[in-house]
Amino acid sequence: MNFSEIKSYRSQTKLMISGEYLVLKGALALALPLKFKQEISISEQSGIPSLRWKSLVNNNLWFQATLLLPDLQIIETNEVNLAGTLQKILKAAKLLNFSFLGSSCKYQVTSTMDFDPAWGIGSSSSLIFIINQVNVWPGINGIKQIQTRSFTEVFNFFNNMQGIRP
Repeated sequence: MNFSEIKSYRSQTKLMISGEYLVLKGALALALPLKFKQEISISEQSGIPSLRWKSLVNNNLWFQATLLLPDLQIIETNEVNLAGTLQKILKAAKLLNFSFLGSSCKYQVTSTMDFDPAWGIGSSSSLIFIINQVNVWPGINGIKQIQTRSFTEVFNFFNNMQGIRP
């Protein structure tokens, strides 16, 4: 990705009719796609290696954090618990792919949701899906990840980390 290039990714939300948490253990579930979505735009800039994350809900600032790279140390946030969850998700992604966030640049990430995350329709799962999408970040071979890991396997990996729920 060039410094001026902005990449965008999105994921639809879902309404789990049955098996919401059992699906993570391999059970069948019934889900309906919803019109609501989460989008993420990513850009790289020159500067101190860091990740500046901003989440908007219905165009209002909901969450923001700055993490230093490569260790993902939280240096600034407006919500400590959410920043800790984001840090855990990103660390898990680094375990799945060591080159994740490996560039020595400053990342600007903006996440937008057109729904209230408290509704429980998939803010966490859509975020994890976006992070696992093909070539979301520089250095990720998304095709290889899809071939070697199913979405359920990746979701379970994130979900089983302490303090993270779907």
